[in-house]
Amino acid sequence: LRADFNHRSTCTIRKRRAFWQRWPFDYHCRKAAVKTCNFLDYGAVADNSTDVGQPIIDAFADCGSGGLIYVPEGKYSLQTWVSLSNGNAWALQIDGILWRGASPAGQSYMLEISGGSDFELFSSNSAGAIQASGYLYHIEGTYIGPRVLHIDGVFDWSVHDFILVDSPMFHFVIEGGASNGEVYNMVIRGGDSGGLDAIDVSAINVWIHDVMVTNKDECVTTKTSSKNLLIESIYCNISGGCAMGSPGAGPNVSEITYRNVYSWSFNQLFMFKSNGGSGEVKNVVLENFIGQKPLSSIIPA
Repeated sequence: LRADFNHRSTCTIRKRRAFWQRWPFDYHCRKAAVKTCNFLDYGAVADNSTDVGQPIIDAFADCGSGGLIYVPEGKYSLQTWVSLSNGNAWALQIDGILWRGASPAGQSYMLEISGGSDFELFSSNSAGAIQASGYLYHIEGTYIGPRVLHIDGVFDWSVHDFILVDSPMFHFVIEGGASNGEVYNMVIRGGDSGGLDAIDVSAINVWIHDVMVTNKDECVTTKTSSKNLLIESIYCNISGGCAMGSPGAGPNVSEITYRNVYSWSFNQLFMFKSNGGSGEVKNVVLENFIGQKPLSSIIPA
């Protein structure tokens, strides 16, 4: 697998859409010029055995306030989950593969970025990945376990040219008031079962595009408290299709556009779902959906 739909992990300035003008404030190569923290210098070893969680945390202490954390090509064992908070003007470049090396019973995130601003997660070779080996949970009949990637309350951010593989549970969750974000050139390959959502987004001003999902469950789903989302050029391959909901009480969902969504072997092209919430959904555009080998079409449920 490679995530090179339209590789753009250079510092070339490109025009942005009218209400997406800010993020990330600076490009990763400029951050690298300020300071680069190679996590091999913090004790990481590419042997798929040595725990590299703490080296990432230690590198963040030096580069999380301006700089780039570099994970070179190679196979690494992630046994200590990584939670990085309140960074500013920083980037995380993962060119290698982080393999899940621990098996917690509860829900948690292998990699979590919370708070702060001006953040970029990417792979310069379009081959960087997190391999979560969820099948080891699933063969035991267990579908409750760690999730892979969490963007929580970050302002001005992007995730691109990156691969997420086989989460025990959800793959990529965006929430907590995250705003002004872009997700693109990603491949997400989950198991063939429910409960393995690809991207769940509850955020403001986010552009998600050029993403391929294979997971037999939800592809790109809009959640409560979302506003101004543009979701386009999505390939839902053997998936549950895209969805919206469930809208809970309180904050509403508005100004959402899905367009140019291609689905193959899918449960539905799009699903509106509700679980008894009182939230309001308004100003939603569904444009240019194409599907082959469907089980249904559009289901309000």
